[in-house]
Amino acid sequence: MLDMGDFAGGVIKYVRQHPVARLTIGGGPGKMVKLAQGLLDLHSKRGSVDFAWLVDTMAKVGAPAALLEETQGANTAKQVFDAAARLDFALGDLIAAKALETVRATLGSASIAPIRSWSIAKEQSSGGPVSRPFTLLLLAGTAETRDLAGRLSQDECIRTIASLAGVTARPLSLDVETRSGGFGGIEGLTDYLRKTGVDGIIDATHPFAARINSNAVAACKATAAFRMCGWNARSGRCLRAMSGMTSPC
Repeated sequence: MLDMGDFAGGVIKYVRQHPVARLTIGGGPGKMVKLAQGLLDLHSKRGSVDFAWLVDTMAKVGAPAALLEETQGANTAKQVFDAAARLDFALGDLIAAKALETVRATLGSASIAPIRSWSIAKEQSSGGPVSRPFTLLLLAGTAETRDLAGRLSQDECIRTIASLAGVTARPLSLDVETRSGGFGGIEGLTDYLRKTGVDGIIDATHPFAARINSNAVAACKATAAFRMCGWNARSGRCLRAMSGMTSPC
């Protein structure tokens, strides 16, 4: 657990050289916004919240005009988060996604693979962090996914949604929330991830399901969700490794 401070950049750079299974970053609105802006030294004397950046970033994803206007006259990041809460705009998710981009850029692609879960806490108008369930979308398709779904269903910190293609007469019976049918291409899957608040995808479809594989990659890039491969036809190694994944709690 990295409690936000001046050493955030140092810790992230250290992890680049010494990978860990999971890094959880927690901080108040101001610190998280500065990390989302791309800053690594978050001390108040060496970096400040860029409200123009906030306005531009929120405008690009369709934030309410009233929120953009209030942000232009804000003095603190918390004021913006309070306004976003009143207007029902998911600013916490947006800032978390942007902060993740900074972390990924600092770690480098070679260090992303060991990361197995993300835990996101949003600062609400009450002044305290409110945790939301860690949400996984399990793209099912192999018989081995039943075991994985069963394991995930026992973790109260994870909300697992299994997605079936809906093309088989006798689909898998799983122990988690299940949906059936396609998403409507990359745009449809991206929209589903955003609306459902999916933090990551476990791709456990068959190797020949090339379209959903590529769509998952594109949707994860668009939403900053992580993606894990799920099936090795010969050994099943990837799936077995995920069965032992660490809980976000």
